[in-house]
Amino acid sequence: MRSEALENSDTCSEDYYERKATETGDSFFRDYVGTVWRKKSTFILWTMIITAIVVAGGAFVYFSKEEKETAVLQFKLEFSGVEKGEYPNGSKFSPMDIISFPVLEQVYSQNGLEKYMQLKEFQNSVKIFQTNKKFEAFEKKYAEMLSNNNLGATQRERIEVDYLENKKGVMVPVYSLSLSQEGLVRIPAKQVPKVLKNILQVWTDYAIHVKGVTRYEIPLVSINMLDMKELRSKDYLVAVDMLRKMIGRIVNNINQLSAIPGVEDIAVGKEKVRLNDVRIGLKDAERFQLGYLTAIIRENGLSRNPVESELYIKNKLFELDLEKKKALSKKRIYDDSMKEYGAALLGERAGGSLAFQTGGQSTSGGMGSLSAFGSSFLDSLIQLGQERSDIEFRQKITRNAIGEGIRKVQLETRSEFYQDLLAKINQRKMSPKQNVEMGKRGQEVFQTVCEKVRDSIDQLHAIYLKVSEENLSPNKGFFTITEPVVVRKLRAFSTVRLLGLMFLVWCAGEAVVFFALLDGNRSGQRHTAVA
Repeated sequence: MRSEALENSDTCSEDYYERKATETGDSFFRDYVGTVWRKKSTFILWTMIITAIVVAGGAFVYFSKEEKETAVLQFKLEFSGVEKGEYPNGSKFSPMDIISFPVLEQVYSQNGLEKYMQLKEFQNSVKIFQTNKKFEAFEKKYAEMLSNNNLGATQRERIEVDYLENKKGVMVPVYSLSLSQEGLVRIPAKQVPKVLKNILQVWTDYAIHVKGVTRYEIPLVSINMLDMKELRSKDYLVAVDMLRKMIGRIVNNINQLSAIPGVEDIAVGKEKVRLNDVRIGLKDAERFQLGYLTAIIRENGLSRNPVESELYIKNKLFELDLEKKKALSKKRIYDDSMKEYGAALLGERAGGSLAFQTGGQSTSGGMGSLSAFGSSFLDSLIQLGQERSDIEFRQKITRNAIGEGIRKVQLETRSEFYQDLLAKINQRKMSPKQNVEMGKRGQEVFQTVCEKVRDSIDQLHAIYLKVSEENLSPNKGFFTITEPVVVRKLRAFSTVRLLGLMFLVWCAGEAVVFFALLDGNRSGQRHTAVA
């Protein structure tokens, strides 16, 4: 026992390290470890000082840095089309629309947030991200089921089918809206939930009333396009053509609305006017009232300004002549295309039949027996693959050619009408008194048609708004809040991150002390050697 104690005391002495270094010849062991042991009291003192400084600095950083407060509101979107990234009317939807600048600017103003932060700061503090805990749990459940190695092929396939069927039910568009704050001046805690909810409300209002997402994307004729002052200033013929053009635009809108499901059941106004009623009323006004006014102009050469009428008619004849030439050229192109296509197709079929016949004569066995069916049968087999596309192509070319031919005939008819009208205006059968009387009658008819067109535009807009509301407005609203606002407080430095930084600083301080002591020891040794 005593020998062991003596041995232990020897290992703790300074001479022990010198002997160990001499025995091993290891200068590293002597210089580094021996130095630390000889100056252990100084090393321990500096270690305590560094530790105290690091702890004090870490505490100062931890408590001096302000907490970052983040409020989160979870909600889901309810309108149709959101799963496809679309608004109810089919226009593109993005979650970033909810926190767009116009929305946040209005929320900032309505809630008086200028007392707490700048608009740019508020915009940067609001974030949106998609979350769906149900879907995450759903995927985890099926992943665990499919990870079972004992599953057979049939069982695995059944699970995969079940997964795809149930996936749609849990893929609810759930989002989280967050508002982060830091600094001494913040939005009061009681006001934060109101601000987050107000963002959703303002976005809904903006999407409906400014972007019009609950209305079909159909550019309707506006009442402002019917400028009565301008119409009255024009000659009768010009005004009639302008009204006829306006009626054509309204009828085109009616045709667009007719494609919307349920629109034929919509009735508006006290008279319960339906879309088809508007169409019939306009067609009757164009045929009987505008037609009557046109007849007066054509038969009697009725005009406020004959020179203006003559210039207008000549310009119309020039435009119609250009359109006729264009229609005729297009029809010729379609006819020539059909002829060339037919000739090329006949050449291919003839070549194919010949190839089959030659092949049948020069080969034996299977190919010879195939040619026994005859070339007509083989040709029919080839045609089966091309027949449908060939028929569709021919039908398309034929339809286009017929369409251009019909258009040319219509243009010629209109051209004859204007030529006859120009001749009647130049003859001018009526006296000035008769011209005034006919002008009054024409003005009455013209006023009646204008009122009919104005009423039709109003009715068209009313039907459009009602069918949009019934088909596109969500029954539950645009969103539903799924969870109350949750507030989380985080410091700028997390505890783990701060402790790691403190440890690195402490290690750096210890290294500095260690090498400083080692350098001091070497300097002392050099002074001793010189002495």
